[in-house]
Amino acid sequence: MADRKSEHERSLDLLRNSFVKFYVSKPVGEAGTATKDTIEAGKLLREALLLRKKYLFVEDSSRSISKSADTVSPYKFAFVNGVGTVYADEAAQAKGTSLFSVHGPLEFHRDFQRIMSIATAGPVKTFSAERLKFLQFKYQCHKLLNGGREERASLHDPKDFSSVMKVDTHIHLAAAMTGKHLLDYIRGKLASEPDRVVEKTKSGEDITLRTLFEQNKIDMERFTVDALDVRGDDVFHRFDNFNAHYNPFGKSELRTVFLKTSNTIHGEYFAEMTNQIFDRIEEAGHEAAEMRISIYGTSPREWDELSSWVINHNVYSDKNCWLVQVPRIYDLWKRIGRASNFQQVLSNIFEPLFRVTIDPSSNPTLHEFLKEVSGFDSVDDESKLEVGLTETTWEVDPTNWDRPENPPYSYYMYYMWANIQSLNLLRQQKGLNTFDMRPHCGESGDVDHLGSSFLVARGVNHGIALRDSAGLQYLYYLAQVGLAVSPLSNNKLFLQYDKNPFNQFFERGLNVSLSTDDPLQFHYTQSPLLEEYSIASQRWALNSGDLSEIARNSVLQSGFSHEFKKKWLGPQYLLPGVEGNDIHYTNVTDIRVEFRTDTLHEELSVLHACVTGSIQELRSTLSCDMDTASHDYTKLQMYSPAVPILEPEEAIAAKKILGLLNLREKYYHRTAPWSTRLPERDSFPKDVKVVWKDSVATLVTNDKILFEPVSWSEFLNDMNELGRVSTEGTVCTFSYHQMKLLDIKYRFHQLMNSPSENRACKLSSCDFYNIFKVDVHVHGNSAMSADHLLDFIKRKAQAEPSKVVIVNEDKSTETLEAMMKSLNIDPENLTLDTLDVRAADTFKRYDRFANKYSPFGNSNLRRVFLKHENEIEGSYFGELLREVFDHREKTPYTLTEVRITIYGAHMQEWVDLAKWWSTHRLNSPINHWVIQLPRLYHLYHKAGKIQSFDELLKNFFTPLFDATLNPEAHPLLASFLEDVSAFDSVDKETSAEPTINTGTALPAEWTTGVNPNYSYYLYYMWSSLETLNRLRSSRGMNTFDFRPHCGSAGSHHHLLSAYLLSTGISHGLQLDSSITMQYLYYLTQIGIAMSPLLENTVYCRYDANPFDKFFRRGLRVCLSSDNPTQIHMTDEPLIEEYAIAAQMWRYSSADMSEIARNSVLISSFADHEKAMFIGKDYHLPGKDCNDIEKTNVPATRVSFRYDTLDYERQLLFKADRYYDAEGKITPEAAAVRDSEQELRRQRIATAASSLMFVTALKRFRNVLARKRASSPAAAATSD
Repeated sequence: MADRKSEHERSLDLLRNSFVKFYVSKPVGEAGTATKDTIEAGKLLREALLLRKKYLFVEDSSRSISKSADTVSPYKFAFVNGVGTVYADEAAQAKGTSLFSVHGPLEFHRDFQRIMSIATAGPVKTFSAERLKFLQFKYQCHKLLNGGREERASLHDPKDFSSVMKVDTHIHLAAAMTGKHLLDYIRGKLASEPDRVVEKTKSGEDITLRTLFEQNKIDMERFTVDALDVRGDDVFHRFDNFNAHYNPFGKSELRTVFLKTSNTIHGEYFAEMTNQIFDRIEEAGHEAAEMRISIYGTSPREWDELSSWVINHNVYSDKNCWLVQVPRIYDLWKRIGRASNFQQVLSNIFEPLFRVTIDPSSNPTLHEFLKEVSGFDSVDDESKLEVGLTETTWEVDPTNWDRPENPPYSYYMYYMWANIQSLNLLRQQKGLNTFDMRPHCGESGDVDHLGSSFLVARGVNHGIALRDSAGLQYLYYLAQVGLAVSPLSNNKLFLQYDKNPFNQFFERGLNVSLSTDDPLQFHYTQSPLLEEYSIASQRWALNSGDLSEIARNSVLQSGFSHEFKKKWLGPQYLLPGVEGNDIHYTNVTDIRVEFRTDTLHEELSVLHACVTGSIQELRSTLSCDMDTASHDYTKLQMYSPAVPILEPEEAIAAKKILGLLNLREKYYHRTAPWSTRLPERDSFPKDVKVVWKDSVATLVTNDKILFEPVSWSEFLNDMNELGRVSTEGTVCTFSYHQMKLLDIKYRFHQLMNSPSENRACKLSSCDFYNIFKVDVHVHGNSAMSADHLLDFIKRKAQAEPSKVVIVNEDKSTETLEAMMKSLNIDPENLTLDTLDVRAADTFKRYDRFANKYSPFGNSNLRRVFLKHENEIEGSYFGELLREVFDHREKTPYTLTEVRITIYGAHMQEWVDLAKWWSTHRLNSPINHWVIQLPRLYHLYHKAGKIQSFDELLKNFFTPLFDATLNPEAHPLLASFLEDVSAFDSVDKETSAEPTINTGTALPAEWTTGVNPNYSYYLYYMWSSLETLNRLRSSRGMNTFDFRPHCGSAGSHHHLLSAYLLSTGISHGLQLDSSITMQYLYYLTQIGIAMSPLLENTVYCRYDANPFDKFFRRGLRVCLSSDNPTQIHMTDEPLIEEYAIAAQMWRYSSADMSEIARNSVLISSFADHEKAMFIGKDYHLPGKDCNDIEKTNVPATRVSFRYDTLDYERQLLFKADRYYDAEGKITPEAAAVRDSEQELRRQRIATAASSLMFVTALKRFRNVLARKRASSPAAAATSD
């Protein structure tokens, strides 16, 4: 490969690696998070990093073998206080002058305690948790903004994930084969060598392979992997069961024969299987491993046996390095008499290594074997109970540790590290390879294991317990300590896969890799490492670039030699950042490497600024502030040039989405998406008439059309265009990225600004309880609590038993008492259970839920008590609602928009409703009415009440036009309409619907019994309502919003028609499965009234409800009660909704107040009322619209919402302006970009000059200060 690239190639590289950057921007003049706690945390973390540096062995990366490596040295060796100590010669040994020194046990103990005190210090925990969340948000932003660029950059290199090197850095040789491999091998040996002597009895008699199986009663005809019993299916939190599964067929004798290096056949079978594993790895071509093999410390001869096994059986592969694992089971050896004290174990492990390093000729086989060893591991069940350690305990050296208890983890770590450190110094001096220390750590057990490993380990295996310690997790990130995580192993043993923190660690930038641990017990395929990557890829949506980064990490973490790493990662891999990355080897883009490098550098810079103690310097480091605009909160600022950086597909998608925004403007126009103020309407002459044209009301005077809504055919075309564009792949991808980015921005805002927002709420003169909130979606016939309804029925049954409440078809009548008796209802013994209105067993059963509207399951009782049209003229229902209003007027900050029904069956309905409203004084100051039209045409047609859909529409709208044109003739209805705020369309959305097209029958021709389509209903309601609003506005009357039920279930097209036609919707759950429509509803700020408690009983379980997701992303959502009778327990149903949401989603006071403010904005209360509720300037953009003394919403929150919305809309506008139809940049845009880049270069040059001046000034002041300190006279002269 050529070292130099052509200029053209360099230009291409520059183009491929250009990516969107972002930074933290803080309020001007504010120190932000640069508090004393922050500075203290930074200093403590820096101290911890220096402590690790003190213990970490710095190796010679070349690891080349010196010519003198095999020569005998005059060095002498002895154990001193448990640590192998080397002397230059006998004289030096006599004097006690060692060649190398290591830190002592007490010093280590104090440093270890210091690490743990730092990691658990309050400021460190808070600071670390915030920084880790920030790192994760930052990565997610990077992935969203630059993921496509990374994928395209990787297309230009010859590598992909399958062809990059990946190292299994944590795999145990005794379980490195799969169950199928082991079974096939055993079956093969039984077939070819049944009479081979493989064991001997205690008396010395031979045992053949066949005999061994017969003695253990293993049926050789029924060999299966299940019978082999090596799968770890019953090991969760049972390490004993896990260890037992190392025994094939549950027999330890078979483990000795097949999976041990030391046995009667000298480990031949184990060696053959190992070489088969090596053959598979080599055939894979792009995999390597670091097999772990055990030294127990029971005898110094173990090393001879192990090295002889490796050398004699030629167990070797270029794709393998050995890691020697030392089980922490001193207590077992003590109990069975194999060790008298801990020192004996240490001596058996390390003395042979020191001896052979000093004199390789003393054990040539071991000497050769050690050349293939890359490090040491310490293994065992971390969850075991440990002996506590104090300084007094640490004074007990290993020789005196003769007690039966096992030393604790940190004791093992120190004496392992100290001996490895001393050995490494000796081997480095002799030009021999050195060893890493990479123990099992943080799989389970105490988190302080991770503290001791942080000091002494190059990397650790597992490390998943870091999720429980933000301080240690951040330290592992800052130090880039390698973590070889094995999610499939963790899933079986200690932590379910979906809870594994691997992906969180990866996103935050910790140095993680994937490893298999024990394929025999956990894996199914014959490529266990790829299986590990594959499952992680599917579970966490990791792409090829992500997997390649993880694979690159595995090579860097491994103990393979410098030469191998150069071959696998590129010749410059040791250089930092992009300079050390070569995509032609790693398939990791420079974009990703630069992001990781810059992010780590920024975090280390924060610590450096903390050490200097300068709050101002820390503030600038934390903010990286490139933004000159003033703002009042900390924000994640995208570098936003005048011409946005967009790929062609992104630009095309943005232009299309802007087109869909413009499409809505034809039907519904606000002055701005953040405003609820309508533009001025036209004024019409007094002689204006309403003329029905194709069942749509139009305004006419002197045969001249003054106003005509968009036609049905045009609406259909627009809806089809909306449906087509909104489901295009590129548009969906763009929308997904933008919505995901909004989510991350909010989480970041919450992380950085919650303290200031909480302070603002505390300083406000109001709180959540005394700010206005509107229950914008509550049905009148279930607006009362079940207790209230039950009490009302009891009262009426006792007070008015003889009242006639039912008139039958044969003119016979029924009193209330008679009706109760006919239903076997005893008023004295009524309970909520017998009332039977609570929603239960209704999930996905709308029919059952609808039945709950009927008290005692009887429709006649519903008619008597919960209808305004009945034989008693709705008196009970009116009284009941009046009581509801009376109760709620006592808490005036909770407002309602109660829904009441007009069916469209006849025109007299409006007159009856207005009379009922007036009779029962239902004009409450805390309520406006929403009129709902049920989509039940087919039922009225079947009953013979109407003949066509046109008749239904005219029954519904004609009285409204009459009362508007001539209110004096219809005073009661005209007065009632002043109390109406909106219209709704309701019914089950999952019903089968006829298809519609331009050939669909017009309403006058719709005379069949088939119910029209949802969109058909919505269009014809909207069109006449739009005409009605134009007419009423011209006459100075109140107008009506259109807020249908939409998106609780059913077709995607419901969301399309509501997007074009509605002011707001109720429910909107289906937006969660339609990402483009979700983005459009966000951009237009269409109000969405959600009722999670109701939705939990019918449509969507609470924990899956997307309300919180919508809220985070900035959709204009609010909470509503919907059906208190069926759902709620208290007399405060709306507050109950807020309370449960606050608990479920951990909402703050600011969050609750924002949702309450949204409810006012979504509501159809008049402009002057909203001004009274949330501030006179509520319709203005930005923070100027907010009055915290009325809303309790901090200005920072309102500013954030406005800024993010404005950024999205500006992005679309700029894409439309600066990119052509093919997504290419226009000549105008190129000129703007060139001009901007030149201006930026000038600013950078100016800033650099200023920085040089400031630096020189600081130096001059320092010199002057020193002069003053040394000589006042000289200082006076210099002054």
